[in-house]
Amino acid sequence: MSGCFQGSPVIVAGMHRSGTSLVASVMQAAGVDLGETLLGATASNPRGHFEDLELIEWHDSVFEDHGMTWYDAGVGVDLTVSPERRSQADRILTGKAVPGAWGWKDPRTSLFLDFWSGLLPQAQFVFVFRDPGLVLESFRRRQDPELFHRFRGTWALKRLGFDPFRGSKALDLWMRYNQSIADFMTSHPERSRIVEVDRITERMPGIIRDLRGRVDAALNDVDVDALRDRTILHDQPAMHDLPRQGRDRANGLLSRLRDLADRPAP
Repeated sequence: MSGCFQGSPVIVAGMHRSGTSLVASVMQAAGVDLGETLLGATASNPRGHFEDLELIEWHDSVFEDHGMTWYDAGVGVDLTVSPERRSQADRILTGKAVPGAWGWKDPRTSLFLDFWSGLLPQAQFVFVFRDPGLVLESFRRRQDPELFHRFRGTWALKRLGFDPFRGSKALDLWMRYNQSIADFMTSHPERSRIVEVDRITERMPGIIRDLRGRVDAALNDVDVDALRDRTILHDQPAMHDLPRQGRDRANGLLSRLRDLADRPAP
């Protein structure tokens, strides 16, 4: 495996339902080539996801190797990458690498940061995070089947006040993704920057300016407000109540992420 690719990779990652599509749209407008075959519009993201289908398939194949989907990759789950998958990743990057700024966006990348960082030592990472209560509420509205109890009799239990939403599982995923990001940023501050979703308009111009000094490519200024109208991300007036189990740890991690977002660029 070469591990040596042309151009300047810029990789966008973060927990699902946290604003990664908006950040990716900003980076694309700035001049980062995110690929040609991208995941299209869906009911939950009618403006598109800006996700490279080949990278989605690669990440999902690793989950399949472990007998799971990304919905199962919570805290403590091992995600070792096999030699076969490593070779596939090398071939994918060889096909994607172009002169200038290029990269991809896929939330799943958050769980493989050390792997991709090792293959692309020149890569820069742009992360986004969102209050866990808002992420859980977004999952609830999207009705992801993997995050709802679907056994016979659920309708009757609902009448008794039973909530079929698997909030603890969703929070566990939020913890795993964002813990991975926070740990990576602590180890690689010079290669990482992060923004909270409700501060994207304020912070993304500065992130782009910072990237200009770190990538061998010209990056454009971007009207972030104009791009916000092309996404389905909406600010919410109140957060979903977090499950009692894990609430304190989640709030502690949220504070850590905000501290990292406020940290001056190294």
